[in-house]
Amino acid sequence: MQELFKICKKNKILLIADEVQVGIGRTGKLFGFENYDIRPDIITLAKALGGGIPCGAIIANPDISDFLTPGSHGTTMGGNPLAMASGLSMLNQIKKPSFLINVRKKGELFLNELKKLSSSDLIKEVRGKGLILAIEFYEEKKAKLFTNKCIKNGLLVLITEKNNVSKFKKKKYINKYSGKVIGLLFEKFSTRTRLSFESAISKLGAYPLFINKDDTQLSRGESIAETARMFSLYMDALIFRTNSHTKLIKFDDNSSIPVVNALSDFEHPTQIISDLYTIKEYFNKKALNKIKIVYVGDSNNIANSFAYAAMILKLNMIFCCPNKYNKSIKKILKYNSNIDITDNLIHASSNADVIYTDVWTSMGMEKENKVRLKDFRNFQINSKIMDNTSKKSVFMHCLPAHIDEEVTEEVINSKKSIIYKQAENKLYAAMAVIDYVLS
Repeated sequence: MQELFKICKKNKILLIADEVQVGIGRTGKLFGFENYDIRPDIITLAKALGGGIPCGAIIANPDISDFLTPGSHGTTMGGNPLAMASGLSMLNQIKKPSFLINVRKKGELFLNELKKLSSSDLIKEVRGKGLILAIEFYEEKKAKLFTNKCIKNGLLVLITEKNNVSKFKKKKYINKYSGKVIGLLFEKFSTRTRLSFESAISKLGAYPLFINKDDTQLSRGESIAETARMFSLYMDALIFRTNSHTKLIKFDDNSSIPVVNALSDFEHPTQIISDLYTIKEYFNKKALNKIKIVYVGDSNNIANSFAYAAMILKLNMIFCCPNKYNKSIKKILKYNSNIDITDNLIHASSNADVIYTDVWTSMGMEKENKVRLKDFRNFQINSKIMDNTSKKSVFMHCLPAHIDEEVTEEVINSKKSIIYKQAENKLYAAMAVIDYVLS
């Protein structure tokens, strides 16, 4: 939060704190952001503000408040005499010196006692601040049983829905977005990504509109900005696969619809979302940050997206490649000393849970193929490397693979290989991504 605050301040970006769920004393402070020693430009409030009566409010610093004139912001929970009287009464209670102290004390008591349960094989993590606390279970069934027992004993708890990917995997057809049109603009070859997104769009009830770049005015010199504005008139979202990350950013900057990165020369985020779900699904009860993941290969778009995910999720991850090919990953991980980069495959693969590799020569780098084959010859995933991993380890590859280059046929077709499970889960991850951007 501190880093975000600094970035916003440095670049003159307004920072909005959404206090609807966490404000008005719920975390032990009047506002949730006070736990992080930051000062937002705008604060949004509701729910607890009215003490049970629908009520909403916006607080802004003096430089911005002049622009938020009466009537410029509409809300279903706006001010009225009853809501204001309830809100004032609520604030008077919270302002009492003992109130927030008691919230913090009770929160600490609950948190400490609940954390004693986290050592069991039922609970993955206990987290929160003040009296906003969460218990994450490994299994949904156990969470429901726990919730029912709490309610029977007079303790009101709320069970939240499991992650979207699992939801879509269980219920594969959800006619949720009938009448929506989602475009797919692919400038690079694709099998799994295109099929998974087209299928995902159809299963969600929307219409997939595949766009051949050569059939559009882009091929005749129309600008990215103009094309993005035009696409926004006809579609509800765009899935974009391109050889230029700069082009992707420019397209997004000029669009009024969500633009999903289905691969660029710098990142392939939807692949990693799918892959991390596959890893979590396979290891099930093991916390994601306790699983040792080793990526072997060039610091390409897959590696870059893995690096960002590793930082965000605090993964136990090692990147392994020849030193001359690790520049991109090094740059991303510049301020993160917890993630290793090495050129020693035997050391990296020791007791690994996941060995993940990709082609040594990505699309567009064919001229470097001979040099890369030579440079990566000691980084092949073979039976010797897999024997060096943990007993329950798995092999992963985003495909297509170059057999007997980055991986042997013996490994890719072995019982440890879960490449087809990866491919299958791309569909459900695509459904989750589309659902997220449309909702």
